[in-house]
Amino acid sequence: PHQHRSRLPWACRIHLLGQASENVMTPAALPSRGLTYQGQTIHERGEMLSLTVKWRAAGGTDSKRPVDWLRLQTTIDFAEHISAVVGKSHDELIQTLRGTDAGTWAHWQIGMAYAKYLSPEFHAWCNQVVRDHMEGRLVPVQATGALIAITDAAFREMMLPMTEGIRELLEGQQRTDTRLERVERQQQTQEQSLRDLWQEVRGRRRRISDKTKALLVWQLHCLGGRCPCCARQTVVEQQRRVNNAEFDHFMASSLPDENHVWLICKTCHDDLTTGRVARDQRLAEFNAFQNQRRRTPGAQPMLALVA
Repeated sequence: PHQHRSRLPWACRIHLLGQASENVMTPAALPSRGLTYQGQTIHERGEMLSLTVKWRAAGGTDSKRPVDWLRLQTTIDFAEHISAVVGKSHDELIQTLRGTDAGTWAHWQIGMAYAKYLSPEFHAWCNQVVRDHMEGRLVPVQATGALIAITDAAFREMMLPMTEGIRELLEGQQRTDTRLERVERQQQTQEQSLRDLWQEVRGRRRRISDKTKALLVWQLHCLGGRCPCCARQTVVEQQRRVNNAEFDHFMASSLPDENHVWLICKTCHDDLTTGRVARDQRLAEFNAFQNQRRRTPGAQPMLALVA
């Protein structure tokens, strides 16, 4: 394999192409093959394509000759990138041959870039045909200027497995969506049943036990005896509930334990019971009372305190 890389800058080496200098080679042992476009046979030698024949096939415009295109900075930059990617020198990527296959030759990627420069039609034809042919997927094809056609039947046959797979996937997704909708409806029904049950449970008033009342009276006595809701009126005196104090189911009438009830003054009790004051507006006071009472000693076993 050739490992030699020219030390000249790319621009200088491309300029020398136009002068048939050191880059000029005789045809290699590898025979050339061809594709026909607009009556011109576009030769290929391994990974190399004839830029000269491409130029002729695309109309032979003087301003788009290979040597002029190779001098463009964008071409130089692209060729340098291809050189770095494929690991080949300039002399291996761009060549000028004499003899039967005389003309400018270039690596197929550079050749494809040149096709884009020559014309949109020729670029499209090259994209579709030339590379497929070089990879052995197509035999040499005769083109008449339009994009070479792949028959509809062949395309449909090629796409059929993918189409069937997509259809099965969509049908499976539709079945899954239907099952999910059914589960969601069932979940909504169950949630509504739970809400109804909770409302029914909350509506059943349960009596506050004497033990719970005694505990609350004792703890409020330890905390000073003031109403935990308004902190103004007295609700416990001499370890006894006063007449204007009421036990209140704060959370729900179905929850009568000491963690969900409290002893408050009649004014606060009436406000909460009639709805003049929303219970969530007194939630902070209720939580503060619960935190304080849990730090007090246990209730004295004297049921007389709640009489």
